Amino acid sequence: MALDEFRRLGGSEAGMSRKRKVAQGLAVEQRRLQIAAMLVRKPAITQRQIERVLAANGTVNPETKAAYSLGTINGDIKAIKREWMERRRQDADEWVAGELAKLDALEELGWQSNSPGVVFKAMEMRGKYLRLFNPLDIGDGEPVMIAVVRANVDAL
Repeated sequence: MALDEFRRLGGSEAGMSRKRKVAQGLAVEQRRLQIAAMLVRKPAITQRQIERVLAANGTVNPETKAAYSLGTINGDIKAIKREWMERRRQDADEWVAGELAKLDALEELGWQSNSPGVVFKAMEMRGKYLRLFNPLDIGDGEPVMIAVVRANVDAL
């Protein structure tokens, strides 16, 4: 995405500072991709080792021509891990949404076929996915589940 914008702005005087920002963003992305690849290949790699590998590969700070600082590498690692966590959350959310859609269909089928066991099971599973049900302990060792039940008036 940054590369496309950089190319789109090519040659314009007004876009010089913007082109520079895009180029810097692209450099950060490329550096983080290299660091991420190192973290995947060798999870126990230290920041000093990453610093040495980047410098050996010619990935240096373009302004100072020196190796990137440990602070920069630390910030990159934190950003990479935040991105990985966000992607994992999104993947989990998408999976749960798909499962909830299946449970909605199952519950509706239960209502249509007058099968309260199917309806309750679908509701129980939905509650577990959404972490809605909190068992109440009333002291007898058996948890009590609380749920809101939709009445099928036509079946009454």
